[in-house]
Amino acid sequence: SMDIHIIVQDTNDNDPIFDNSTYEISVYENIPLQSTILRVHASDLDIGPNGAIIYSFLPQTQTAYGYLFGIRNETGEIYVQDVLDYEQGSVYHLSVMARDQGPDSIPADTTVIIRVQDINDNAPQITVNTLAASGTDSAEIAEDSDLETFVAHITVVDPDSGRNGQFSCSLNDNHFRLEQMYFGEYKIVNKATLDREERFLYNLAVTCQDEGRDPQLSIKHIQVSVIDVNDNAPVFKQEMYTAKIAENNLVGIVVVQVNATDF
Repeated sequence: SMDIHIIVQDTNDNDPIFDNSTYEISVYENIPLQSTILRVHASDLDIGPNGAIIYSFLPQTQTAYGYLFGIRNETGEIYVQDVLDYEQGSVYHLSVMARDQGPDSIPADTTVIIRVQDINDNAPQITVNTLAASGTDSAEIAEDSDLETFVAHITVVDPDSGRNGQFSCSLNDNHFRLEQMYFGEYKIVNKATLDREERFLYNLAVTCQDEGRDPQLSIKHIQVSVIDVNDNAPVFKQEMYTAKIAENNLVGIVVVQVNATDF
């Protein structure tokens, strides 16, 4: 009798198989750079180079998101390599490929879904529009205007989500009122009689604060000029002026000077 030992040589007849067809994870937008988000894993029953797997992004994913995310070829770890911004993108779909290093390798792919969670990193943005011009911080109102006369239109936006994007606004001057028309839209009207001779300029401050965990605050300053109307008659400095003149006075000589003012 004779013992015969037969050694079966491996060929690359197995393809990589991912543990999951889809991976999904949520991260906050302020995650530090180079942080590992998750690790994908694929297995290959072959041995040696035929079973040694390397990971990479598909070309479409590399082109679209390669500046934001990276993948470690040997471990399948996906990491952040640029700043994430919820307001720029809240969901990313990455296509990851696993390929063995044997001949005639057939790659496998999986999808990684990354959801970016919002943090309160934006303060309310205040824009002022007046009858004078769009986007200006100056407004005008005539001193004889009726109460509730329009002064300025205010638009407020906060790109954060949830309570981070909710806000309330107020005005600092009792002569004017901030009236909310819709969420994020206000108008400023006067709620008191104005007199240019008493005060010709008001410096208003619109303050908006969001309702996030770490509240963000914005202040917009608006100058309101009170426009004069002809509501004052001239007033002489004296009710009576007295002068003397000699009877042989020359023609054209000054007898007396009167003085009147109009505010």
